[in-house]
Amino acid sequence: MVENISLAPSRGSTLHGLVGSNSQSLFLLSKDGLLLERQLYQRKWKWLIHASPKGLSFSALGPILVNETSGTKTFSLFLTTTIGSAYEYQFPKLSGVAKRNVIPSKWIDHRQPFDAKVARSIPGVLLQVGRIFFPLDDGRLGELHLSGLGGEDVGPSPQSVFRRKLLAGYEWSVIDAPESEGGNAGYCTESQGPWNCVEGLKDAQGQDQTTDSGISSTMRRKKGRAYQSRSTVHKMHRHNLHSETNDMYEPTNNIDTLFRIRAMQPDRSFFLVTDDGITFEHLLNENLWIWLKHEHSSVVRGILGVYNGSLFVVDNHGNLFIRERNASGLIWFNCSTMEGGRQVILGSPWDVHGQDRKVTAEDALFFIDKNGNLIQFIVALRKFVWQDCGQPDNAQVASIADQELLRYNVVFVIGNDGHLYQYNRVTKLWYEHDQAPHLVLSRLPGVVVRPSFMSMSASLFMRSEDGGLVEFHWHTRDGWKWIVHGIPEKDVTLSTAPGPSFDGNQLFVIGTNGEVYNRYIDDSTWKWRKFGFPSVEIINPFPNESIKDMAYKEQKLQFDYKGQNKEFRQDTKYHSSPGSMSGHHIYFIDIDCDEKVAPLRPVPFSKHSVLFVLRDGRLAELRKTENGSWHWVRIINTPTSRCKSSYLTASPS
Repeated sequence: MVENISLAPSRGSTLHGLVGSNSQSLFLLSKDGLLLERQLYQRKWKWLIHASPKGLSFSALGPILVNETSGTKTFSLFLTTTIGSAYEYQFPKLSGVAKRNVIPSKWIDHRQPFDAKVARSIPGVLLQVGRIFFPLDDGRLGELHLSGLGGEDVGPSPQSVFRRKLLAGYEWSVIDAPESEGGNAGYCTESQGPWNCVEGLKDAQGQDQTTDSGISSTMRRKKGRAYQSRSTVHKMHRHNLHSETNDMYEPTNNIDTLFRIRAMQPDRSFFLVTDDGITFEHLLNENLWIWLKHEHSSVVRGILGVYNGSLFVVDNHGNLFIRERNASGLIWFNCSTMEGGRQVILGSPWDVHGQDRKVTAEDALFFIDKNGNLIQFIVALRKFVWQDCGQPDNAQVASIADQELLRYNVVFVIGNDGHLYQYNRVTKLWYEHDQAPHLVLSRLPGVVVRPSFMSMSASLFMRSEDGGLVEFHWHTRDGWKWIVHGIPEKDVTLSTAPGPSFDGNQLFVIGTNGEVYNRYIDDSTWKWRKFGFPSVEIINPFPNESIKDMAYKEQKLQFDYKGQNKEFRQDTKYHSSPGSMSGHHIYFIDIDCDEKVAPLRPVPFSKHSVLFVLRDGRLAELRKTENGSWHWVRIINTPTSRCKSSYLTASPS
């Protein structure tokens, strides 16, 4: 019964003369995806139910085509289904009023292009009779046209050509749009030149060429060539530093291993969350490194982002807080209590805003809520607007692999099924990247290797479920493709998410043996390099100075590389009770140390520095020198480390 059907808030289509010269028809969709008609004939309105093919429902109404070539005027209505295909509803001209309540019809399934699905809830557009354009879920355009009448190289045709082609049937052609050339509309800009808006393929890296594992390319992708990755639409207790990553999907467990540290100011300030949920800042203040304790009323679980000098953290209840400065000093502000606020559990792995990319009025941070939905939080100009982006149809969002570093306005996520998906902020569409049946991704963030924000060639590196390193690479000739990099060495897999990356040609990973490895490009070939872990022999660097003076100086530490089969442990040499001076506190603890690297995601401290968490709770810095080589430069004592000689704490004001 029509009375029991609710209408969907979607665009309708109108038609004149379906059952008579004075008839008017308005086509609408129900919430269940059925086709309905509101018909006016002989001054009377009535509802008609055209339903849908068995087992299908519609998401959008498209154009109506009128065909008069056979001597009888017939009409065809084109619709988009909820599974990403296009259907044609075809019915002949009816005369009189007999049986007009049961309109004879014919459903024609036009399916979809072979390597993409039709975008749901977006109607097609009629260019001319016999040529209809549909947006595809990956940003490209799909043209449904009569055979021989359409395609990328065919302009509008005379009506006489249409009459000759009518009996040939419909077929699909796929047209690349600037937005879909790697999924990034940002390349169609004045800085890339006007031809890039037409070709969509100009690469800023000049004449660089690459192999399958390379990063840069300027080659024109062949027309009609399919993407090697087929796209399909789809809607912890505290961590033991000695344990390896557990791939069981418990997203809240990953906070402790993925979001413990975050850089605020390059080479000057970073934040650390301890096992007890206390937030500390390590700050360089007038050539002195000190720890600042940021008191919070609840237990902080992780640091989920930095934007414009503000710190975003999540507490043990899932509330998102901002740490920022106002007229009265530093404050905590609960964003989850705002209108539309959400509880969140995970966030984006890397901070993109304020680096090499300009700040815009649409800047946002992305999070995951406890239901596996992707949540957008617009932070630009302090708008503070929450938006629910949903999730793929067949999976929950387990982690954010990348936010807008690989593709502007695109967020890549890994589902709880181990598959890679992406969400487009502009079209608000989800789609799934195809991957080999044996390739299952860990539910961990990824890291982007990209020569520059202006480069079209780029790669997203992730950890596979079996602990290997895999690459999802965009090539301007071949499109998307997967590359398996494997493991650093025999019996050593990746213990946590890969990253960070540097210089557009290298990234760091942590092995299950507690050592650091570097994956880098050498003469267009990817290679492994081992940096092990930092070992330090702690001595008294200031024998003639008081304890007070020592606390204000950074210890000069001697480093040597310790191989995989040599474990170095050293007790601290200082013994003293806690003391105080001028509101500051100095602590000295005597306990064993373990310099191997913990399976906690490292972060960049600058464009030339990486911070790692050690198994004993201390931090270690790996820094690039002027000649391009990397070296361990220091071990940083932390307020809660099991191994330290001294540290200085203060309270921020």
